Amino acid sequence: MSGGGLGYREDWWVGAVCAGDLERFFRSSTVAAAAICRTCPVRAECLYDALDADAPNGVWGGLIRSERRALPELPPERSTAIPLLRDLLADMELDPAEDEPEPTERTPEMDNPIPAPRPAEPSKEPQLTIPALLVWAADHDDPKIRKAGEQAQTALDILRARHRADEQLASIDEESARLEKRLAELQKRKADIAPKAKTKAPPRDYDPADVRAWAATQGTDVPPRGRVPKKVLDDWRAAGAPVREP
Repeated sequence: MSGGGLGYREDWWVGAVCAGDLERFFRSSTVAAAAICRTCPVRAECLYDALDADAPNGVWGGLIRSERRALPELPPERSTAIPLLRDLLADMELDPAEDEPEPTERTPEMDNPIPAPRPAEPSKEPQLTIPALLVWAADHDDPKIRKAGEQAQTALDILRARHRADEQLASIDEESARLEKRLAELQKRKADIAPKAKTKAPPRDYDPADVRAWAATQGTDVPPRGRVPKKVLDDWRAAGAPVREP
């Protein structure tokens, strides 16, 4: 039972082509039923309610159950889902002569199909906003109501202030983390491109003149300039690192 360019109608079944004629609609040939649906102005609405109720049998919106189950997941909002269904149905339109399915075997469910449930009536009760409720409480004759309104206003002020503070703190934390990451990246880059500092030689723990003077007393030839040979230093230390006489 079945799109047209109409907006969504909650009483869509009133304008359905099948108009409740289930015997004409639920016949053995699904092609005939689908052909009826193709001319229906509320085809998408019919299909939406059948999907919402997971109708197990029959042709709804021009689709059999396996075709309905193959449809992509729809958004939860009816006002968004129905236009999407209209587009999907338009894309799925095929020549019945080319793609006529085999007639299905009649079942008891075909003769007594489960109708898709009618959508719930929208609530007609006006929605009372918090500001309007606070104004009502402030103007109330009952002092308890006025006091409750004042307490509610105070609580709301506290919540708003805390909400703003938490948002600012979260923003600061996010910005701090971003800056710390950026600083670490810059420090690494600086270390990579900065010229390497020369390693300083450790300070000498000896006076070369003392070592040369000692080596002369031992008959060891040491160059008068430059680095003292390591063996001479080792021998000098082994001898107790004597200091030359002044």
